[in-house]
Amino acid sequence: MFQAKPITFQLESSQVASTASYLQSIAFDHYTVLLQFNSNNPMLFNWLTFTQEFSNNFIDESLAVLAPQHLQCLPTPILLKLFDGDPTSAGDITHYVEMIMTFTNGQCQYL
Repeated sequence: MFQAKPITFQLESSQVASTASYLQSIAFDHYTVLLQFNSNNPMLFNWLTFTQEFSNNFIDESLAVLAPQHLQCLPTPILLKLFDGDPTSAGDITHYVEMIMTFTNGQCQYL
């Protein structure tokens, strides 16, 4: 996408902002709170920091259900609140996944 419009996405901050517009649920809430309360966070304008933040902390529910044997219920839901104390629009954390994910570059990550 970024290579198709090299002038539009010349700055990493433009790449981050464009990608962030596709975030949903808890990931969107997380990004929004950072914009409001920590606008100098490098994650908001540095592509590598942004991708690391969201790759390490969030997994898409549609991806998690592809491996249902790994999706496990938490004994007690984790109450999830934003930095300002408000609850997230997505609700509490009720499940977790334990798995090793291998990316196309060969890098593996334990989730």
